Amino acid sequence: MASIDQVAAHLNLSARTVDRLISKGVLPRAAPGEHDLQECTRHYIQHERAQAVRRVLELRPDAVAIFEDLLDTIRRGGPVPILP
Repeated sequence: MASIDQVAAHLNLSARTVDRLISKGVLPRAAPGEHDLQECTRHYIQHERAQAVRRVLELRPDAVAIFEDLLDTIRRGGPVPILP
């Protein structure tokens, strides 16, 4: 079990950022000093992955089609193209 300061140090964030992530529902709520570092880490990684996907889709709206084509090729046993 960990405090907000310990969670912040573990995730390399400020305590204020951790507090904000808890308020937004990104990190699980817990009693003071009762935060589970593994759970907080898992939730934070999931959040960051979702943010990365969102950024890719904003920059490349065709990314979904590109990934679907790539998956179809892999499922058919075809060669995986090297993307630039």
